[in-house]
Amino acid sequence: MMTALSDIEVALLQRLSTLRIGAHGAFRSVDGLVGASKQRVLAHLSRQRMPAVLACYEGRKVSSGGTSIRVCLYVATESLRGGREARTGGPGVLGIHALLDCLRGALDQATLLGGCRLSLASEGSVAGDDRTAVYEQIYAVEETA
Repeated sequence: MMTALSDIEVALLQRLSTLRIGAHGAFRSVDGLVGASKQRVLAHLSRQRMPAVLACYEGRKVSSGGTSIRVCLYVATESLRGGREARTGGPGVLGIHALLDCLRGALDQATLLGGCRLSLASEGSVAGDDRTAVYEQIYAVEETA
C-alpha cells in the first residue's frame, strides 16, 4: 500500500529544508501548496524569501506495475542586480543552475520513508526575467518494497 501523501510531503519538505550549498542552506523558504496552477505557484513564490522551493502534489498514476505519485518542485531565485546572476549566481546569490543541481543530486533516486523512491521525471523553465528564474522539477515517487 502506498504511503500517505501527507507523510510523503512532510518527509520531502524536511529533506528540502536541510539541503546545503557550501556553508549555507540552499533555500531560505521551503513550503508546500495544494491545487497549484502555474499562476498560483508564481504568486506564492513572489511572496517568499529567495531562494525558495515549493512542493506540489501533481497526481497519481496506477498501473499493473504499481502506483506512482508525481510531485512537482518549483524552484525560484532572484538577483536584485539583474543580469545573469539569477541563472549562474554571484556574490550573495545562489543561481538557479546550482539550485537545480543541488536538488537533482539530493533527490534523484533517493529513498524517503524507508520505502518510497524519488526519480526525476522532467525539468524545465516555468518563468523568468532579468532578475528572477523559476524552474520545475517533477519527481515520480514509487514504493520500492
